[in-house]
Amino acid sequence: MDHSDIRNFENVHAPGDHLILASGYQSEVRVMCIDLSDTSAEAKSRFGLSESATQFCAEMMVGNAFMAHDLKNSDAKISSQLRTKDGSLSIVSFCNSAGEIRVSCTQPDLNPLGAEPFELAASELRVIKTLMQGHPYTGIIEMESTNLANAFAYYLKHSEQRASMMRFAHSIDRSGRWRVLGLFVELLPFASEETIERVEKRARNFPDLEDLAEDFDTAEILDLFLGDPEIRYLERQPLRYYCPCSKSYFEKKLISLGAADLTELAEDAAGIDLHCDYCGSDYHYSQTEIRSMLDEVSRR
Repeated sequence: MDHSDIRNFENVHAPGDHLILASGYQSEVRVMCIDLSDTSAEAKSRFGLSESATQFCAEMMVGNAFMAHDLKNSDAKISSQLRTKDGSLSIVSFCNSAGEIRVSCTQPDLNPLGAEPFELAASELRVIKTLMQGHPYTGIIEMESTNLANAFAYYLKHSEQRASMMRFAHSIDRSGRWRVLGLFVELLPFASEETIERVEKRARNFPDLEDLAEDFDTAEILDLFLGDPEIRYLERQPLRYYCPCSKSYFEKKLISLGAADLTELAEDAAGIDLHCDYCGSDYHYSQTEIRSMLDEVSRR
C-alpha cells in the first residue's frame, strides 16, 4: 500500500492480527507494533500447545513477522529455528512478505503443570533469510538467556548492522483471551545523538507490554512509546496463520526424492501417509499414485 499518513483512517485501529508501522522524530526512528493474538491462539489450538510452548511459538512468530515486513520480493521469506543443543526442543517459524505465518514445535506439551521452568540458555537461534532466486542467508545466535526478543535484536545488530530493540508480551485479558503483542524500535543510521538519547531513555522507562495490552491497541502503544506529536502511521499489514501445503505440494516433494527412493516406496501395497508439521494435515498416497510418480521420474 502507499506509505501515506493513515493516522485518521479507521483501519489503523481495526481488530484482527496485524502489524502497524510508524515513524517519529523527523523520521529518524522507525517503530512497529504487532498483535498476533488470534494467530497464536490458532497455533495453540491446532497442536494442543501448553502455555509454555505457546509462549515460545508466539515469540518466534512475532520476531519473524517483524523481520519479514522488510522483504521486498513476493517470493522472499524468513524462517527462524530455535533449537536446544541436545535436540530436545525445536521450534521453526516461517513468514513471508505477505504476512503469512506458520510454526511447528517438537514439544507441544513443553513444561506441563508442576514441571521445572524450561530454560533456553543452552540453545541457538538460527535465522534463514531467502531472498530473490532462492539464495538463503543464514545467521546463528547462541542463546545466553530465555529472552528471544533480545536474541532477534542481537541478530539484526550483528548480521544486518541495524540498531534496534524488541519486546514481546503474552498475557490473558479480562475476558480470558490470549493476548500476544510485540514492539520493535529501530534507530535509523542518520538519527541524531539527541534522538538516540531520547529514545533510549524512553525505552528504559517504558512500561511492560503486558501492562498495556488490556487497554491500548497497537497504534496507541506506538504513540505512547514515541511521545512525538508528529508521529506518522505509515502502514497496517494484516497477519494470519497460513500453511501452503497440499497433496500436490507433497507430491512434488516425493518426486524430488528420485527413482531409487520412489521404487522402494512403491513396494508398499498400503501406500504411504505424510503429515504436515505446520498445519496438522495428513495426506495419503496409494501404491498406484506412487508408481505413477515413479513413471514420471523415469520419463525425464
